[in-house]
Amino acid sequence: MTEVTTVYDRFTELTKRAMVAARDAATSLGHDFIDTEHLLLGVLAETDGVALRVLAVLGVDAEAVRRSAIERASEA
Repeated sequence: MTEVTTVYDRFTELTKRAMVAARDAATSLGHDFIDTEHLLLGVLAETDGVALRVLAVLGVDAEAVRRSAIERASEA
């Protein structure tokens, strides 16, 4: 029997969760595609990821980035 693999099989669990969050963000905004804003929202949803720590170190308000990404995605 041949094993079926997907591109997602090579992702880490953290990355898989971020991709699911990106898909969910796209769906919640009524989109049938995943764009950069959705990916950003997916990354920001991962509280165990490095993105939130990097933003904090840089003094960037992650919630403001999230709101901006949603606003931009809503314009699409």
